[in-house]
Amino acid sequence: MKDKRKALKWVICILLGVILIGINGRKVAEAANTYVVIFELNGGKCSVEYIPNVQHDATISLPTPTKDGYTFKGWYQDSSFTIPFTNSTKITNNITLYAKWEQKYVVSLTVTYKNQTAIVDSYIKKSDLVVVAKYWDNTSEVVTDYELADSLVKNKGANYFYITYRGTSAMFTVYGVPEPRYTVYFDSKGGNSIKPVTDIRPDGMIALPAEPTRDGYEFQGWYTSTAYVTEFTSLTKINSNMVVYAKWKKEEEEVTTVTYKLNAPVVNVKVNETNAVYIPSLDQYLEVSYRSSNTKIVSVSDKGIITGNKNGKAKIYVTAPDGTILTCKVGVGTKKYVTKITIPSSKKLTVGATYQIKPSISPSTLSKKLLSYSTSNSSIATVGRTGKVKAKGKGTCYITVRANDGSDTSKKMKVVVS
Repeated sequence: MKDKRKALKWVICILLGVILIGINGRKVAEAANTYVVIFELNGGKCSVEYIPNVQHDATISLPTPTKDGYTFKGWYQDSSFTIPFTNSTKITNNITLYAKWEQKYVVSLTVTYKNQTAIVDSYIKKSDLVVVAKYWDNTSEVVTDYELADSLVKNKGANYFYITYRGTSAMFTVYGVPEPRYTVYFDSKGGNSIKPVTDIRPDGMIALPAEPTRDGYEFQGWYTSTAYVTEFTSLTKINSNMVVYAKWKKEEEEVTTVTYKLNAPVVNVKVNETNAVYIPSLDQYLEVSYRSSNTKIVSVSDKGIITGNKNGKAKIYVTAPDGTILTCKVGVGTKKYVTKITIPSSKKLTVGATYQIKPSISPSTLSKKLLSYSTSNSSIATVGRTGKVKAKGKGTCYITVRANDGSDTSKKMKVVVS
């Protein structure tokens, strides 16, 4: 019986030893393991992205990440943010921790004190700010503009002011400086004077004044420099005092071409008969001079009165104010010039048709044998020396009848062939 009890004790001792060895072995194995902690920042920034070689059951010092416009709300063991992880949580395996964020309210505040303004944009909860109620719109996430009372303004100076808002978890100071005012000066560069525009706020724009004027020049606009590269318009934003310059273009002088004509380029007079030669558009008594090519045949006064002296032909030279010389051909007595030719102004013909020109001349006592005929385009119509026209091809041309007596009197007829 004693032997059985002794044997049972040995069995129990052996079993306890095996159990103790197993437990200690597991502890040794666990002690030999190290883990890695990875930080999932979810859009934030952090100097630490993971921590290696963390011992079993050890704790770590957690980093604090940042994210613009958000407040960090802690680390979590799951992406659904249901299991928090703190500095006291023990590490028992490799693990990824997830950063949780809460978006901040954006407070934009503009304050004004005696025409001085300041603006501040801060990521601060409205509930964190303690401000006199009448200067704060508690129903809006964006603070509206308010005029500050003297009681709220501290450290007032000639050129600045500032006011500090204190809250339960935030404090910021708004600084104000006098808002500048600018002037635009106008250099008209020889044009009429333009008054400057004053009291312009930053980024302000102005209505341009009436365009300046300058004799002999056309206004081309205002420019920011005399290089005339950048134009100054009513849409130009102004952020400093500035001078703008007028650009001009010299007007082109109108050139008037004067064509002088005599009242009669060909004149016939009898011996001892008088006539007048002049330029109808001018005062011949003051601005025109006259000269005869042969005073024995015809003479002329300084007023343009011609007198036939004997049979023959001569010329009267008429000098206009600009130096242009016009010629009047004068026939005296029996030596007459053709002064006029009369023919139809136009004629329509068909291809192959003919037409006989029957001119009349003045004086009628002169022979028509003095006349000659020519065409401007013989492929459309030809003309013989007696004035017979023949249509050759479709188109338009001109037949000229000319006196060959030295008068150079002529007349044209338009011929249309179809």
